[in-house]
Amino acid sequence: MELVLEADPVKKRLRSIVQSGRLAHAYLLSGPRGGLQLSMARWFAKLLVCVASEAMNRPCNQCNACARFEDGNYPDVSSVQPDGATIKIGQIRELHRAFSRAPLEASHRIYIIEDADCLTLEAANSLLKFLEEPIITSVALLTTSRTEAVLPTIRSRCQLLSIGTQEAGDIVAELMERGVEQPIAEIASEIGGTVEHALALCQDEVFADLLEAMLQLSDEMAKDDSNPMLTVADRIIKPGFTSSQIETLLDLLVLWCRDLIFRIVGIGELFFKSEIDRLSNQSSLYNVERLLQVIRDCWDTKNRLRSNANAQLSLERLVLRVTR
Repeated sequence: MELVLEADPVKKRLRSIVQSGRLAHAYLLSGPRGGLQLSMARWFAKLLVCVASEAMNRPCNQCNACARFEDGNYPDVSSVQPDGATIKIGQIRELHRAFSRAPLEASHRIYIIEDADCLTLEAANSLLKFLEEPIITSVALLTTSRTEAVLPTIRSRCQLLSIGTQEAGDIVAELMERGVEQPIAEIASEIGGTVEHALALCQDEVFADLLEAMLQLSDEMAKDDSNPMLTVADRIIKPGFTSSQIETLLDLLVLWCRDLIFRIVGIGELFFKSEIDRLSNQSSLYNVERLLQVIRDCWDTKNRLRSNANAQLSLERLVLRVTR
């Protein structure tokens, strides 16, 4: 991971920001699943507190400040992670209280918000007030693997930095060179975000089963006279898919909803071109607003799975919200 971070052009940009002294009050670091954006945020925070960084243009990893940062004991750096499936308003209010005071040692107080896409609406609005009237001595570092799930008004007040991203066309070409058929390569590229993650999806022996289960579930949820709960039990829970594999199924469902939206509005390149008849049939049963809510419900279900919620109950909750 260190090698990947060192080669990422964002690191060069962050070094330049520190050297120039033009530090923004908020950054949103996004990237594919795997934690690179959090590692970059932590590297940047350490760069800002290291007493030798000005001369070395990197954290020295030797000074007392670097050591306390690594131990989680540096007084001017705070981190917020999801509490269960979400980041709650109480956690953001605590940040407000902490950052109302001047920094103790560093030139700035730094707060890192992991998985900013997990902010509840109340927490996001509380953070937004903080970003709209920033304290001059504070720096916010938000991380996410789902930029589109971060409140747009928050995104607009942050400098956006993409970590470890690759062009979709390059990922598809690499997968096809390794024998993956183009339709699957395009889907895996969109979900995976990197060659490594996309290839892992394609090589997962149950990926085709997940795709078929998603398509059947989408059919069942679109119709009034169907039983999607049975599909959840027989096609998803009974085969024993792992939580990670169920998250992949939800990613596929989000991509499917995106294609439905494009089909409704008549623009955009489809990923599921081979399912055009199915897309046409389902798109007549939805509107864009409802599909956007399905996407949000899928994200919420993924967050629940990551907090070790029961998979069957989480999926049944999703079905109930979609079909109500």
